[in-house]
Amino acid sequence: ISLGLVGSEMCIRDSLWTLHQLTGDPGTDVKLLRFDDVLIRMVVLLLLPELQQNPPSTRELVSKTEAQSKIQALLDWIDAHLESPIGLSDLEAQVHWSRRTLQYAFQSACGCSPMQWVKRRRLQRAMQRLRNPQPGDSITSIARSVGFASPVSFGRGFRRLYGCTPSSLLRQTVDAIPGRV
Repeated sequence: ISLGLVGSEMCIRDSLWTLHQLTGDPGTDVKLLRFDDVLIRMVVLLLLPELQQNPPSTRELVSKTEAQSKIQALLDWIDAHLESPIGLSDLEAQVHWSRRTLQYAFQSACGCSPMQWVKRRRLQRAMQRLRNPQPGDSITSIARSVGFASPVSFGRGFRRLYGCTPSSLLRQTVDAIPGRV
């Protein structure tokens, strides 16, 4: 057994354990977690371990103009689909690049990975919703409306980015509405 195979097996086991734990949380929408995409990638790496060992120098060459154009189109697509499950495979399909080329071009253009961007945009959209809540909005409904599978992971990410909890911001916003007693 090669070291890559052992590492992939451990990663699959860890992912399955995480999935098992999350399915026990009634607030988690498992479809939004995109574990199917993660597991398919891991199985491919188990079957083709040489894919993990290719050095970055083998990435496809993409012109700077093409990269800028495709990245901008991808950012627009992400914003239009934040409420839906988005995985790396979806992003690759939008730009017709390999995962590696997507990662390098995105990092170069945006300073972060594509999935970090998606999470940050979801949190920004949630901030807008929390500052302008609709009647009946709850933390869970807002989290789901911007694509978070779990209100717990939404709350953690929100607090990490903004330094406050979504519930405290929603409470402040609702209390500041004129005519509210």
